[in-house]
Amino acid sequence: WLNKSKVAWRYLPIRYFYSTTLMWSFEYLIKSKFDIIGFCKGWNSVFSEISEEKRNPLSASRIAYLKKLEARLWY
Repeated sequence: WLNKSKVAWRYLPIRYFYSTTLMWSFEYLIKSKFDIIGFCKGWNSVFSEISEEKRNPLSASRIAYLKKLEARLWY
């Protein structure tokens, strides 16, 4: 979940970062049988890690190409 969020933060438009992080955090909750402490630690890790990451979002043409390939951008 952290790695997916970091990649989304670094390379995708911001809306994809939020949707990726939100959806995978819910996936974590479900698979961990609602481990709230781990959930909170995960969110804390996401925000501490992305504060150190430099953003370099893909261009609109590259995003369009990924959409054409039916890449999973939202999560």
